[in-house]
Amino acid sequence: MPQLTMTYDGVSRATDAEIDLAGLAMPAPGAFSAMIARPQIFRVAMLALGDIVHSNFEVLDKEEWRARVLDPVVGIHPDGVSFEAFSQDGSALGWVHFANTVFEEPDVRRGGCTSIDYSDKLEKCFRAIAPASRMRLRIGSAEGVRLEQGKKTHHEKKIDLPDGWLRGFGELHAGLLQASVTVPLSKADLFNILRAVKGRAPGMRGRGVVFDIQPGERVVVHVEPWDTIIRLQSPPPDVDEPISYKIYGRRRLSLLENLIPHVDSARLHLCGSSRPSYWELMMPGARMILAMSSWTARKFTKSFTESLRGAAAPIDDATLQRAAAFLADAELVSLDELAEGLGISADQAKGVALALCRQGLAIAEPESRGLRWRPLRYLPFAEVCGAGELSSREENAAGLLEAGKLEVLSSVEREGLRMASARCEGSAGIYDLKLTLNPDGSFAAAECACKWMTKNRNDLRGGPCKHLLALRSHVLNRATEENRHA
Repeated sequence: MPQLTMTYDGVSRATDAEIDLAGLAMPAPGAFSAMIARPQIFRVAMLALGDIVHSNFEVLDKEEWRARVLDPVVGIHPDGVSFEAFSQDGSALGWVHFANTVFEEPDVRRGGCTSIDYSDKLEKCFRAIAPASRMRLRIGSAEGVRLEQGKKTHHEKKIDLPDGWLRGFGELHAGLLQASVTVPLSKADLFNILRAVKGRAPGMRGRGVVFDIQPGERVVVHVEPWDTIIRLQSPPPDVDEPISYKIYGRRRLSLLENLIPHVDSARLHLCGSSRPSYWELMMPGARMILAMSSWTARKFTKSFTESLRGAAAPIDDATLQRAAAFLADAELVSLDELAEGLGISADQAKGVALALCRQGLAIAEPESRGLRWRPLRYLPFAEVCGAGELSSREENAAGLLEAGKLEVLSSVEREGLRMASARCEGSAGIYDLKLTLNPDGSFAAAECACKWMTKNRNDLRGGPCKHLLALRSHVLNRATEENRHA
């Protein structure tokens, strides 16, 4: 039987046939050591991740090509091991999770993460894995990660993650935390969708995939602009009212094609029209999520659209520090468990989850509707609150409030929703704006007369403008003060 041993705590180095993948410096390094039990599914999933890593669906300029990093992150969790990486163009991410059943009983397991380089030689090693192979894989920051097969070994050098990846992970998981509908897909459903979008003329406009969802009825999929209609075989999702979501990324769906023979079932997590989509595939002993940004030109690694639109319930520094410590200890929790463990509301728990994802300390887990501990950087908990990167729009919004340029006209709360209207002094005059916030502080609806919102069709497609962010901050700060007085 093939053997896989993962240890964690080493220095990267490389020879012709041995992989050494160094860990990130951290106070308590993670560790994993186990023998492989299902080499074939490991091979298939890692090659599929390689397809995503090497994919590029837009023309990159010279600087972007020089800066490209093919650098998967390896995570060690209570229920298995995961690998995740962005595509070259930054518009897609693949996340593969191998359950404990893929391995024999681990000799060592400590939660943590590291990053590796997905090189051509590494891919060649994965391709060489056969059902009868005897292979050993070690991951560590002391001895590195080594892939051994007979007398051949291969070392792979570790590459530090670029700063943009922290932004990208936060942006991606912010969208996944906000997914409002989960559409179950059978293997046949997934095959039919991929077949319908494959081989179409790339230059045609309107290349969207529309999901029409009616309560109690099977989902109908329209592939535009060819009027192809697919009625899904899977049971309908649980919704209370009709929904129609249009997503983009037809070409990127081809990255799932090689996994079809191994898939048992799938799920599609949707945030809304023209927003990211998350395709989750279940295989024996493994899961893969293909996350796609709203369209190819909008990169996860260069955007704050989903983060700015997401949960923003007021969170104090002490709560966020306790949340980081709680998640580090538990490693995997649902949002309900997070709320109960911290003694906060469900809305605040969602805001805490988003903050931890943006700071590179956690990833969203759709299966348990919660979080996984995945610390890309290791800071004292006292520094956690100041570690998140602010977007220029957030900084400009704070400047508007400090300068007194926002005049709030009304602010009320009804049935958990907060509604407000205001005028704000901008670069081209006075803008009228209004918003409706969900209980967790995310935008339910918003309007502003500024150029940014007009350009983005007033539907938050490009995220909220600085004026709306300033008004939201005012509304949430006022709510915090009222609760404190109460």
